[in-house]
Amino acid sequence: KYRFRAFFEGATKLIQDAYWRDDADYFFSEAEEWLMRIADYVEGNINLFHQGCDQVDELVQNKIDGVFSDKLKCGIPWYDHEFGGFERGRFDVLGARPGQGKSASVECAIDYMGSNGIPCGLFERDMTVKKLVMRMACRRAGITMTSAMRGGATADQYRSIRTHVNALRKLPIYVENPPRMTGIDVGYAVRRMVARHGIQFFAVDHFQVMTPADRDQRIGMTINATELKKTVHNNNVGSLILGHLNREIERRGSDKPNITSKPRPSDMKECDQLY
Repeated sequence: KYRFRAFFEGATKLIQDAYWRDDADYFFSEAEEWLMRIADYVEGNINLFHQGCDQVDELVQNKIDGVFSDKLKCGIPWYDHEFGGFERGRFDVLGARPGQGKSASVECAIDYMGSNGIPCGLFERDMTVKKLVMRMACRRAGITMTSAMRGGATADQYRSIRTHVNALRKLPIYVENPPRMTGIDVGYAVRRMVARHGIQFFAVDHFQVMTPADRDQRIGMTINATELKKTVHNNNVGSLILGHLNREIERRGSDKPNITSKPRPSDMKECDQLY
Protein backbone atom coordinates (compact mmCIF):
# COMPACT_ATOMS: atom_id res chain seq x y z
CA LYS A 1 0.00 0.00 0.00
CA TYR A 2 2.67 2.52 1.00
CA ARG A 3 4.95 1.49 -1.88
CA PHE A 4 2.12 2.01 -4.38
CA ARG A 5 1.17 5.37 -2.87
CA ALA A 6 4.76 6.64 -3.05
CA PHE A 7 5.19 5.43 -6.62
CA PHE A 8 1.85 6.93 -7.69
CA GLU A 9 2.73 10.30 -6.16
CA GLY A 10 6.06 10.42 -7.98
CA ALA A 11 4.65 9.17 -11.29
CA THR A 12 1.82 11.71 -11.22
CA LYS A 13 4.27 14.55 -10.65
CA LEU A 14 6.43 13.38 -13.58
CA ILE A 15 3.48 13.06 -15.94
CA GLN A 16 2.30 16.56 -15.06
CA ASP A 17 5.75 18.01 -15.70
CA ALA A 18 6.06 16.16 -19.02
CA TYR A 19 3.21 18.16 -20.55
CA TRP A 20 4.71 21.58 -20.00
CA ARG A 21 8.47 21.06 -19.71
CA ASP A 22 10.37 21.49 -23.00
CA ASP A 23 13.77 20.79 -21.51
CA ALA A 24 14.42 17.03 -21.55
CA ASP A 25 17.45 17.36 -19.25
CA TYR A 26 15.38 19.03 -16.59
CA PHE A 27 12.63 16.46 -16.97
CA PHE A 28 14.97 13.49 -16.50
CA SER A 29 16.78 15.11 -13.59
CA GLU A 30 13.42 15.63 -11.91
CA ALA A 31 12.53 12.00 -12.68
CA GLU A 32 15.68 10.73 -11.03
CA GLU A 33 15.20 12.96 -8.01
CA TRP A 34 11.67 11.67 -7.47
CA LEU A 35 12.70 8.05 -7.95
CA MET A 36 15.51 8.50 -5.41
CA ARG A 37 12.99 9.98 -2.97
CA ILE A 38 10.74 6.96 -3.49
CA ALA A 39 13.67 4.60 -2.88
CA ASP A 40 14.60 6.44 0.31
CA TYR A 41 10.99 6.50 1.48
CA VAL A 42 10.40 2.79 0.87
CA GLU A 43 13.76 1.24 1.69
CA GLY A 44 15.29 3.09 4.57
CA ASN A 45 14.30 6.71 5.10
CA ILE A 46 17.87 7.98 4.66
CA ASN A 47 18.47 10.92 7.00
CA LEU A 48 21.08 13.39 5.73
CA PHE A 49 21.48 14.86 9.20
CA HIS A 50 22.37 11.43 10.57
CA GLN A 51 24.84 10.99 7.72
CA GLY A 52 26.45 14.30 8.73
CA CYS A 53 26.67 13.08 12.32
CA ASP A 54 28.38 9.88 11.14
CA GLN A 55 30.90 11.88 9.12
CA VAL A 56 31.76 14.13 12.08
CA ASP A 57 32.06 11.07 14.31
CA GLU A 58 34.50 9.54 11.81
CA LEU A 59 36.46 12.80 11.72
CA VAL A 60 36.74 12.89 15.51
CA GLN A 61 37.82 9.24 15.60
CA ASN A 62 40.56 10.04 13.08
CA LYS A 63 41.80 12.82 15.37
CA ILE A 64 41.84 10.39 18.29
CA ASP A 65 43.80 7.90 16.19
CA GLY A 66 46.34 10.56 15.25
CA VAL A 67 45.09 11.19 11.70
CA PHE A 68 44.90 15.00 11.77
CA SER A 69 43.87 15.54 8.16
CA ASP A 70 41.51 13.65 5.91
CA LYS A 71 42.28 15.90 2.95
CA LEU A 72 43.54 14.42 -0.28
CA LYS A 73 47.19 15.32 -0.88
CA CYS A 74 47.71 16.07 -4.56
CA GLY A 75 51.51 16.13 -4.76
CA ILE A 76 51.64 19.79 -5.86
CA PRO A 77 53.80 21.34 -3.10
CA TRP A 78 52.35 24.87 -3.08
CA TYR A 79 48.75 23.59 -3.08
CA ASP A 80 49.32 21.00 -0.36
CA HIS A 81 51.15 23.61 1.74
CA GLU A 82 48.55 26.36 1.25
CA PHE A 83 45.35 24.32 1.48
CA GLY A 84 46.44 20.96 2.87
CA GLY A 85 45.21 19.17 -0.25
CA PHE A 86 41.72 18.69 -1.64
CA GLU A 87 38.95 18.64 0.92
CA ARG A 88 36.06 16.23 0.45
CA GLY A 89 32.84 18.08 -0.20
CA ARG A 90 34.59 21.34 -1.14
CA PHE A 91 34.13 22.93 -4.56
CA ASP A 92 37.64 23.97 -5.66
CA VAL A 93 38.18 26.13 -8.74
CA LEU A 94 41.51 26.77 -10.44
CA GLY A 95 41.37 29.80 -12.73
CA ALA A 96 44.24 30.92 -14.94
CA ARG A 97 44.89 32.23 -18.39
CA PRO A 98 45.27 29.77 -21.30
CA GLY A 99 48.62 27.98 -21.46
CA GLN A 100 49.60 28.57 -17.84
CA GLY A 101 49.44 24.95 -16.67
CA LYS A 102 45.88 24.26 -15.52
CA SER A 103 45.64 20.89 -17.30
CA ALA A 104 49.20 20.00 -16.25
CA SER A 105 48.23 20.63 -12.61
CA VAL A 106 45.30 18.22 -12.86
CA GLU A 107 47.46 15.60 -14.59
CA CYS A 108 50.05 15.81 -11.82
CA ALA A 109 47.34 15.61 -9.16
CA ILE A 110 45.56 12.51 -10.52
CA ASP A 111 48.91 10.84 -11.22
CA TYR A 112 50.04 11.41 -7.63
CA MET A 113 46.73 10.39 -6.04
CA GLY A 114 46.32 7.39 -8.35
CA SER A 115 49.85 6.25 -7.47
CA ASN A 116 48.85 6.41 -3.81
CA GLY A 117 45.77 4.27 -4.35
CA ILE A 118 43.17 7.06 -4.44
CA PRO A 119 40.66 6.47 -7.28
CA CYS A 120 40.14 9.60 -9.41
CA GLY A 121 37.76 10.68 -12.16
CA LEU A 122 38.53 13.16 -14.92
CA PHE A 123 36.13 14.82 -17.35
CA GLU A 124 38.32 15.78 -20.27
CA ARG A 125 37.04 17.70 -23.28
CA ASP A 126 40.01 19.98 -23.83
CA MET A 127 42.15 17.23 -25.40
CA THR A 128 41.92 13.61 -26.53
CA VAL A 129 42.57 10.82 -24.05
CA LYS A 130 45.53 9.75 -26.21
CA LYS A 131 47.12 13.17 -25.78
CA LEU A 132 46.37 13.12 -22.06
CA VAL A 133 48.17 9.79 -21.55
CA MET A 134 51.07 10.90 -23.73
CA ARG A 135 51.52 14.09 -21.70
CA MET A 136 51.47 12.18 -18.41
CA ALA A 137 53.92 9.53 -19.65
CA CYS A 138 56.32 12.11 -21.06
CA ARG A 139 56.23 14.08 -17.82
CA ARG A 140 57.12 10.93 -15.89
CA ALA A 141 59.93 10.14 -18.30
CA GLY A 142 61.30 13.68 -18.17
CA ILE A 143 60.85 14.18 -21.92
CA THR A 144 59.03 17.05 -23.60
CA MET A 145 55.96 15.91 -25.48
CA THR A 146 56.88 18.09 -28.46
CA SER A 147 60.21 16.30 -28.80
CA ALA A 148 58.59 12.87 -28.47
CA MET A 149 55.86 13.60 -31.03
CA ARG A 150 58.30 15.04 -33.59
CA GLY A 151 60.69 12.10 -33.37
CA GLY A 152 63.33 14.00 -31.46
CA ALA A 153 63.68 11.45 -28.64
CA THR A 154 66.09 8.54 -28.54
CA ALA A 155 65.08 4.88 -28.65
CA ASP A 156 65.78 4.56 -24.91
CA GLN A 157 63.55 7.55 -24.22
CA TYR A 158 60.71 6.04 -26.23
CA ARG A 159 61.11 2.78 -24.32
CA SER A 160 60.95 4.81 -21.11
CA ILE A 161 57.68 6.37 -22.28
CA ARG A 162 56.25 2.92 -22.96
CA THR A 163 57.29 1.75 -19.48
CA HIS A 164 55.48 4.69 -17.90
CA VAL A 165 52.38 4.14 -20.06
CA ASN A 166 52.19 0.57 -18.73
CA ALA A 167 52.53 1.93 -15.18
CA LEU A 168 49.77 4.49 -15.80
CA ARG A 169 47.52 1.72 -17.10
CA LYS A 170 47.43 0.20 -13.59
CA LEU A 171 46.34 3.38 -11.81
CA PRO A 172 42.71 3.82 -10.62
CA ILE A 173 42.07 6.75 -12.98
CA TYR A 174 38.77 6.88 -14.87
CA VAL A 175 38.38 9.34 -17.75
CA GLU A 176 35.12 10.49 -19.32
CA ASN A 177 35.22 12.29 -22.68
CA PRO A 178 31.52 12.67 -23.54
CA PRO A 179 30.24 14.54 -26.61
CA ARG A 180 27.74 16.32 -24.35
CA MET A 181 28.62 17.41 -20.83
CA THR A 182 26.29 19.52 -18.70
CA GLY A 183 26.49 19.82 -14.93
CA ILE A 184 23.69 17.27 -14.63
CA ASP A 185 25.59 14.83 -16.88
CA VAL A 186 28.69 15.18 -14.71
CA GLY A 187 26.56 14.53 -11.62
CA TYR A 188 25.23 11.27 -13.06
CA ALA A 189 28.72 10.14 -14.08
CA VAL A 190 30.30 11.02 -10.72
CA ARG A 191 27.59 9.13 -8.84
CA ARG A 192 28.21 6.11 -11.09
CA MET A 193 32.00 6.34 -10.58
CA VAL A 194 31.59 6.55 -6.81
CA ALA A 195 29.32 3.49 -6.80
CA ARG A 196 31.43 1.38 -9.19
CA HIS A 197 34.99 2.52 -8.56
CA GLY A 198 34.88 4.37 -5.24
CA ILE A 199 36.43 7.56 -6.62
CA GLN A 200 37.33 10.15 -4.00
CA PHE A 201 38.20 13.00 -6.36
CA PHE A 202 37.17 14.29 -9.77
CA ALA A 203 38.25 17.14 -12.04
CA VAL A 204 36.68 18.95 -14.99
CA ASP A 205 38.92 20.25 -17.78
CA HIS A 206 37.60 22.77 -18.32
CA PHE A 207 34.48 24.69 -17.27
CA GLN A 208 34.03 26.77 -20.43
CA VAL A 209 33.88 23.73 -22.74
CA MET A 210 30.97 22.21 -20.83
CA THR A 211 27.64 22.08 -22.67
CA PRO A 212 25.38 24.95 -21.52
CA ALA A 213 22.34 23.60 -19.68
CA ASP A 214 20.11 26.31 -21.14
CA ARG A 215 19.65 28.11 -24.48
CA ASP A 216 20.94 31.26 -22.81
CA GLN A 217 24.64 30.52 -22.37
CA ARG A 218 25.11 32.59 -19.22
CA ILE A 219 22.11 30.99 -17.51
CA GLY A 220 23.21 27.56 -18.77
CA MET A 221 26.70 27.89 -17.32
CA THR A 222 25.31 29.18 -14.03
CA ILE A 223 23.12 26.07 -13.84
CA ASN A 224 26.21 23.94 -14.59
CA ALA A 225 28.14 25.58 -11.75
CA THR A 226 25.25 24.97 -9.35
CA GLU A 227 24.95 21.32 -10.39
CA LEU A 228 28.70 20.76 -9.99
CA LYS A 229 28.58 22.17 -6.46
CA LYS A 230 25.62 19.94 -5.67
CA THR A 231 27.51 16.91 -7.02
CA VAL A 232 30.56 17.63 -4.86
CA HIS A 233 28.48 18.08 -1.71
CA ASN A 234 26.14 15.12 -2.24
CA ASN A 235 28.93 12.64 -3.02
CA ASN A 236 31.42 14.02 -0.46
CA VAL A 237 34.35 13.91 -2.88
CA GLY A 238 37.24 16.26 -3.61
CA SER A 239 37.04 18.31 -6.78
CA LEU A 240 38.98 20.67 -9.01
CA ILE A 241 37.20 22.63 -11.73
CA LEU A 242 39.48 24.34 -14.23
CA GLY A 243 38.45 27.61 -15.84
CA HIS A 244 39.86 30.29 -18.12
CA LEU A 245 40.05 33.76 -16.62
CA ASN A 246 38.41 36.56 -18.57
CA ARG A 247 40.95 38.34 -20.75
CA GLU A 248 39.49 41.70 -19.70
CA ILE A 249 41.06 41.33 -16.25
CA GLU A 250 44.48 41.85 -17.83
CA ARG A 251 43.64 45.51 -18.47
CA ARG A 252 42.87 46.36 -14.83
CA GLY A 253 41.69 49.87 -15.65
CA SER A 254 44.26 50.46 -18.40
CA ASP A 255 43.69 50.73 -22.15
CA LYS A 256 46.57 48.31 -22.80
CA PRO A 257 46.70 44.69 -21.61
CA ASN A 258 49.17 44.03 -18.81
CA ILE A 259 50.15 40.40 -19.32
CA THR A 260 52.64 40.51 -16.43
CA SER A 261 49.90 41.21 -13.90
CA LYS A 262 49.42 38.25 -11.59
CA PRO A 263 45.93 36.81 -11.06
CA ARG A 264 44.24 37.80 -7.80
CA PRO A 265 41.47 36.08 -5.82
CA SER A 266 39.02 38.75 -6.96
CA ASP A 267 39.60 37.65 -10.57
CA MET A 268 37.23 34.75 -9.92
CA LYS A 269 34.36 37.19 -9.48
CA GLU A 270 35.33 39.15 -12.56
CA CYS A 271 35.34 36.10 -14.83
CA ASP A 272 31.88 35.95 -16.39
CA GLN A 273 31.53 32.14 -16.34
CA LEU A 274 33.42 31.23 -13.19
CA TYR A 275 31.96 31.19 -9.70
